[in-house]
Amino acid sequence: QLWGTWDGMRVGTEDHMVSLHEAIRQVYQHRREAGRVDLPEHTLSTLAGKVIIESGGVREALSPAGAVGLMQLSPAALEDCRLAKPFQLHRLAQIDCALYLLDQNHRNLEPAFDALFGHLPASQGEALYDMLLVQAYHTGIGRVLALLRDETLNGPALYFAANAQRFSAGDIALGMVFHNLGREQFGFAALYYVADVAVATAAACARVEALPGCG
Repeated sequence: QLWGTWDGMRVGTEDHMVSLHEAIRQVYQHRREAGRVDLPEHTLSTLAGKVIIESGGVREALSPAGAVGLMQLSPAALEDCRLAKPFQLHRLAQIDCALYLLDQNHRNLEPAFDALFGHLPASQGEALYDMLLVQAYHTGIGRVLALLRDETLNGPALYFAANAQRFSAGDIALGMVFHNLGREQFGFAALYYVADVAVATAAACARVEALPGCG
């Protein structure tokens, strides 16, 4: 439960605090209405799962690699978002920065994804897109784009795109990484990360009412 203000936004009040997931939804809605992010709303359920895996919702979380806060933002990410040191652990600022970074990845990922997987049914396509988007957050957008476009890496993606009816979105997302283990620094950490976020997202969807992207 939290409340606060950040960069012209107010989320909850001291007397009527909101859940972390509701805070994410409100920050997203505010930024989307302002035209500052173009992320599809269904991404929010995966973002909820990501928070569970990244920090467990702990404001002061610190990773061995130096990532900090609710969203486990790296020093480079904090610099990209221009978060001054006094605000780097501010929960709404962390959410705002994570949405900004995801939106940057989204703008790069969407055309490549649509070119290969645009024919998928909506539910399968949205689930797969969200998993690849969160993979990009973890391993970098360039490496995820390579899974779709690079001739040395995109064989699995081409196969799954042609046979998508035989697989779930999770099968495809994990399969694209699994069949490239050892290439371009794709290791088991990348594989486990997407699997963990998928499990956490399912848990969040089971607990949080009307979380966008669940269903």
